[in-house]
Amino acid sequence: MCPYPRTAASGAEHVFSPDDLDAMFTEAAELNPLHLRGRPFPAVLDTDFIRTGLHSQLNWGSPPKSVRSAQNGSLRLFMKYDTLVKTDRKLPRFAGQRGVSVPELRRILNED
Repeated sequence: MCPYPRTAASGAEHVFSPDDLDAMFTEAAELNPLHLRGRPFPAVLDTDFIRTGLHSQLNWGSPPKSVRSAQNGSLRLFMKYDTLVKTDRKLPRFAGQRGVSVPELRRILNED
């Protein structure tokens, strides 16, 4: 059963009024499935995750949704030290594949 009252319009059995729609959109915007009891959802980074994120950022000019989710607190990202070392070791190869410099990739990783 829908908790919102409905209004009738000619030719339609049930139509939501503009106020009803505004209330539903406001309620939906306040709901965030990743904020379970106010806690961020944990995620573990691996080199593929980082490579995909860099690829996405270089293509679209903004961090991928996973990084934006971490920035807004919905996601908590974890990485093993070995993964960090492996990522650093692979940066020159990835930079060559993407036609960017290693310092540019490091800047992206450090800022975003």
